Amino acid sequence: MTPLTLGATYHGFTLDRMERIEEINSTVYLFTHAVLGCQALAIKNQDPNKTFCASFMTVPEDSTGVAHILEHSVLMGSEKYPVKDVFGEINKGGLMTFLNAMTGADTTWYPFATRNAKEYFSIMDVYCDVVFNPLLLRSTFEQEGWHHHLEQAEDKPQFMGVVFNEMKGAFSDPIRSLFQHIYRGLMPESSSAHESGGDPRRIPDLSYEQFVDFHRSHYHPSNATLFFYGDADLQEELAFVQERFLSKVSQPVDKARIKEGLEVSAPLSIEDSYPVQPGSPTTERTFLAISSVIGTIHDRKLNTAFQIIANILFNSDGSPLKKAVFNAGVCKDFGGLFLANSSIKSLIITYLVGTDAAKRDHFLALYKATLTRMVDQGLDRELMLSELNKYEFAVREEMNKAQRGLDLISKALPAMKSGMAPFEVLEIDALLAEIRREATEEGYFERLIRHYLLDNPATVTVTLAPDQEKMAQNVLEEQQRLEAFNDSLDAAGRSQLVARTQELMALQASSNTVEDLRRLPRLSLDDLDPRPPFHTVLPTT
Repeated sequence: MTPLTLGATYHGFTLDRMERIEEINSTVYLFTHAVLGCQALAIKNQDPNKTFCASFMTVPEDSTGVAHILEHSVLMGSEKYPVKDVFGEINKGGLMTFLNAMTGADTTWYPFATRNAKEYFSIMDVYCDVVFNPLLLRSTFEQEGWHHHLEQAEDKPQFMGVVFNEMKGAFSDPIRSLFQHIYRGLMPESSSAHESGGDPRRIPDLSYEQFVDFHRSHYHPSNATLFFYGDADLQEELAFVQERFLSKVSQPVDKARIKEGLEVSAPLSIEDSYPVQPGSPTTERTFLAISSVIGTIHDRKLNTAFQIIANILFNSDGSPLKKAVFNAGVCKDFGGLFLANSSIKSLIITYLVGTDAAKRDHFLALYKATLTRMVDQGLDRELMLSELNKYEFAVREEMNKAQRGLDLISKALPAMKSGMAPFEVLEIDALLAEIRREATEEGYFERLIRHYLLDNPATVTVTLAPDQEKMAQNVLEEQQRLEAFNDSLDAAGRSQLVARTQELMALQASSNTVEDLRRLPRLSLDDLDPRPPFHTVLPTT
């Protein structure tokens, strides 16, 4: 590849920084689009498993799930590729090694990988066209998001939709509710306090016009970040997205911003319930959790250390906290995790499954006493070394898997969405060595546990108890809303709704036409390597 020059512009992208990172055997380039302001990160090496990703800041302002619905909807066809389930169709006859789309708390990203050069640019065209130029038909919104469903005039309307039904299932899991209470408690009035996937009670508040407007503002190229990984020609990649997509847009827009919300300055307690079947037992079915704010995405050393501390506390069979909890018999199951990239702040969460609300104070006292003892006596050295080694091995194993590009992109994306340069997060050796030295020689983990778990005012305790009446209450609330809508319909309105429902059902059952499917790129025999590389395993003696 022809050497690039800092500050020069290539196909609309100005090179801001480039750096050789030996740990990942790659040269990394960071660009900013001269007109639109979007960034592009290129990680170039000799890996033939080329990876592309387009990501967007999709910051929720409510819990209607608009970003989640959009992720489904853009995949239902674009101007150039008017094909239902675009990804499913191109996945039927290709060589892709990865193909997916994901919605996070404040980001939606569309990655794929392939070893075939022609397929790489062909699918890049499909990906970019469906995200930048989707059809977004009203029928797509109704099918993928929600609609009033009425098959016969004498029936009563129902709420229906792919995301609506999906999230109804998701919200039946008490753990999801437990975690959502934690987010709202520790990050009040922030973007993370909203349910980006969509709360079934709020999804029907979303209008088609709001849905389209959210795409117009959040899927604008200015709000995008592009990633290129592997051995494809970098200038060809930049030229491809510029000439086919970005050059069509002349005006930038303001980028979406994460709302940080209020700081929590004192411990708080939240009590709520979750629905269980009427008549079912309620003993030992309460969920308890205690969670604390640790830092932000910018606190990389702190977050890495707490990933290891979380393994010591929750995952190791030698965990003093796990032993204390099970020996006390306060629950049926115990767990915990550290979340560093799923919200604007990093959180550590300890939770009990199958307990009772009356055991909460006992658990909290046990939690504090056990952590205090671990800090005062010092962590068991063998336990600490074991978890340090396991974490380091897991990091290196992940970096050498087939989807290495996806792993590196997933590390860079959280940093870039928070305004950080991605170069530091792509390196780990020096950081792990520093943490290992301080943990084994200077009591680093013990200091962190004391400061962030024992003396931290930004802590919330959540109690989620079973409620035999809540299921009926939830059903009643939904039915009352549907009854109000039903009462607003006259004979003509009811007839129109039946006709629309039948139309949506027919669309759902219909197949893509042969003409539309032919628009999707396909490989021919001439595009395939007649002598593909094989990895030979030599026999051992």
